Amino acid sequence: EEFLSEVRLPAVETGNVTTLTINLATTTITAAQLCDSNVIAWAPGATASVTLPSTTALFSNCLTKNGDSISLIFNNDSASGTNYFTVEATDASQTLLSVSSTIADLVATSTSAFFRAVRVSGNEVIYWMGSLLNAD
Repeated sequence: EEFLSEVRLPAVETGNVTTLTINLATTTITAAQLCDSNVIAWAPGATASVTLPSTTALFSNCLTKNGDSISLIFNNDSASGTNYFTVEATDASQTLLSVSSTIADLVATSTSAFFRAVRVSGNEVIYWMGSLLNAD
């Protein structure tokens, strides 16, 4: 078989940075924000929380078939030592996994966390979250 044209794949993955409203104690991320962002940045109020979108909304927006996944970074832009936030599942069809059971869903001040969502069945999504440390 002969291929007569050349195909070039992009070297850069494009995406968006979503910045949430600062100094809130709680906020909910939409399915569009989660599906379309490479980074979700937030400078939260003290002891804050982010609620993930419903499984149904994720399935209709981007995780349309079993095995589909998305990855992004949660970034805590706050300079205050008490302004951390947790990431919380919406319903029983969502499972949040982490490498540590004590800080599973915590994004500390001036740090980031890697976040991945995977559709594993027609009614379940698994989230994996891991803290990222400044390496320099």
